[in-house]
Amino acid sequence: MKVDKFDIGAEIISILTKGMYPDPRDAVREYIQNSIDAKSDNIEIKVRQNSVVIEDDGVGMNYRTLRKAIRVGVSDKTPGKDVGFMGIGLYSAFHLCDTLTIYTKQKDILPQMLEINFLGMRELLKIQKTKRLSGEIKSEDLIDLQSLLSKFIVLPGENEIELEEFPIEQGTRVELIGLNPILDDLLNNFNDLYNYLQDVVPLHFNNEKFNWAKTIENKIQDVCKRHNVKFEVVNLKLQVGSKIENLFRPYTNDIFTNNTPLEPHFEEISDKGVFLGLAWGCLNSGRERILNSGKDNLNRNLRGFILKKQGFSIGDRQYFSSYFGGSNTYYHRYTGEIIIINENILPNAARNDIETSDLKKLFLYQIQAKVVPAYTAIAYKFQEQNIASEVLSREIGSLKRILGEYNPYEDNFNVFINQIKEIDESLKSLKKKEKKFSPDDKKEYDNIKLIAEKLRKEISQKFEEIKTKKKSSKKVSNDTTVGLAKELGNIKSEALLREYDSLQDLMNDLEIICDDSTKKFIELLDEYGLKSVATTKSEYIELLNKLREDFENE
Repeated sequence: MKVDKFDIGAEIISILTKGMYPDPRDAVREYIQNSIDAKSDNIEIKVRQNSVVIEDDGVGMNYRTLRKAIRVGVSDKTPGKDVGFMGIGLYSAFHLCDTLTIYTKQKDILPQMLEINFLGMRELLKIQKTKRLSGEIKSEDLIDLQSLLSKFIVLPGENEIELEEFPIEQGTRVELIGLNPILDDLLNNFNDLYNYLQDVVPLHFNNEKFNWAKTIENKIQDVCKRHNVKFEVVNLKLQVGSKIENLFRPYTNDIFTNNTPLEPHFEEISDKGVFLGLAWGCLNSGRERILNSGKDNLNRNLRGFILKKQGFSIGDRQYFSSYFGGSNTYYHRYTGEIIIINENILPNAARNDIETSDLKKLFLYQIQAKVVPAYTAIAYKFQEQNIASEVLSREIGSLKRILGEYNPYEDNFNVFINQIKEIDESLKSLKKKEKKFSPDDKKEYDNIKLIAEKLRKEISQKFEEIKTKKKSSKKVSNDTTVGLAKELGNIKSEALLREYDSLQDLMNDLEIICDDSTKKFIELLDEYGLKSVATTKSEYIELLNKLREDFENE
């Protein structure tokens, strides 16, 4: 059977581009990908009300390369090494703009230009579709894809472009003119485009605003170099109207509690000697979710890990959320990336998933079997150490209070009994956390344990003296008390209590999700329960903190 050009209808270009590039920003991404493949170091994007210009300093294209670029579904690019390789990206702006113009120049070679009239294509297809629906023409009369492209693409021959008229010295300039007013909102909104590009373009980390920027970037570079793979990063400048900024990866210190990200943990991903990729993740320095960054109203949700290949994102940060369990408690305390380095693992055309293959199965299995358990274990250990540190601080504060209340001349032995009981409770609480302390807290614990035992011994002696009605050596007792006070003074100053305003506030901190009716019940429970028991605001906060500790120890 012979297949000719009339068997491929021109409508296929509209169907493909609409399905593969539903977001107008996807078209910008496609042209940036071409710039990356052209070995660009610097890319500038300028968005005006009716146009988008993407300009790079890459190697540019000669006539032969530009001629090949107009082919549909055919590409000379290498899958795995080049970012774009589907052979459709040139037409990604089909529904977005009226005209696409490409100016390109290689070093020491005359410039080239290509112009595609998308508006003319769309109008012709629309007219034919209307006529076919009304029965005016038959399917055999519809224009084929080859004829459509030939009719609306202008590619001057070699040596036909005058250098004096050319807008760039070297590289490529892509102009999208006549933006569709229905689709251009996301392009003319600086924040929307800024956020999108931060996620999908291989940008540098921001050394000035992220403590671990250089560490992470250097590690990725080293791993890629070791496996003979290039780690793509570019400088990107974005201008929308009069607003201009250089873009970096979105990670900054201010998304972490106290602006302090913990040191990143790296996991190399391999299976039976086949290297697949690399993961990095920074855990929040507090036991809560990563915050939303709010610089210049560029609110971002950077919780969890995003999948990347050659610097470009695949899917979103929900891709791996289910791997960390239903509650995602630990997942949302991290921000990071899982980077595909193996050249044979490819993204699908829409870049929202990985193409199905045996390597994909191995890659995702290793993430479930190795990567997730590693990051979960780190988060669990940190949480346990953090809780233990809070218990240590609280019990130090409690012992300081007991010491402050202790009067060696007290003649009511019930007071001493209560103080001994409180010391025993503190020691018991500390003992439960003994194996959870960090090295520094373990030293604190050892010190406070000795001090608490000395204080208990001192109070026990006073209790025995009163009970047996013996006179005590006041000087010895007083000297002992002063010594204990001095030792306690060198320990942590006071208990770390979280300032909760309500029981619901506590539940939010513990990431316990409730529906509206349950929240109402909790408010009533709080009102008739904890608030009615507590006599002061401080006592109420202590009760909430004790409730949190008991819950986390279950």
